[in-house]
Amino acid sequence: MNIDPKALEAARAAESAKREALALARELYSRWFRDAAPHWEPFSDVCGLISQIDNMTAGMGKKLDAQAAEIERLKRARRPFNDAFAERVIDAQVKEIDRLHAALAAERAKAREASEIALEKMRAALETIAESHDAGRHDGLPEPCPAHDADTMWAIATQALDALTTQGGGE
Repeated sequence: MNIDPKALEAARAAESAKREALALARELYSRWFRDAAPHWEPFSDVCGLISQIDNMTAGMGKKLDAQAAEIERLKRARRPFNDAFAERVIDAQVKEIDRLHAALAAERAKAREASEIALEKMRAALETIAESHDAGRHDGLPEPCPAHDADTMWAIATQALDALTTQGGGE
């Protein structure tokens, strides 16, 4: 089967998006969840990876919020007299929470950007594959030849992506 160059380029872009999402998911896991979820495995599709990234960033926020709540509890429970050491410890914890919140915001921004890029690449790839193989008209006029049905289009797209992977073009 001849593969349209645009479809091949779109499939490569889709693979690139998947690699980027996978790298981000693995980085978040290794930084934040390695001990809590030692048997975690990334999903094999971009949408699944984006869902995992979303869940991890939400989990990071919960951890940071719990630490911030503990700091507030410690502040309220302090003795009325000024304990310089306790003040320094609490100040250090507050600074660490602030640093972690900033890191979380940066990770969420990276995850959001990577997700948007990955989704756009996948959308473009599938659109290109569909457009390059759709023989039908979409303006209501009679078709000179029949358009592919949904199952045929799925088979064409899958075959194009599979061919790319088996030819070594996915990496």
